[in-house]
Amino acid sequence: MSDTIQRSIAVDPDAVRSSTNADDGETAAIIMQLRQKLKAQTEEVTALQSKLGSVHAEYQKEVSPATVAN
Repeated sequence: MSDTIQRSIAVDPDAVRSSTNADDGETAAIIMQLRQKLKAQTEEVTALQSKLGSVHAEYQKEVSPATVAN
């Protein structure tokens, strides 16, 4: 935690940021990669939620007759 605080203090918020076009291009590429990963993970979560819903519904169908029989 103290490392984060030290870094925050070490960077002057009023200082002019010296960035080059290469840095901006690299940053944009990293952001694009992260967005692609996030999209893939979001799609995976959605698919898993759907599968879970199907399995749960199937389980409920199997359990319901057993509950009525008892």
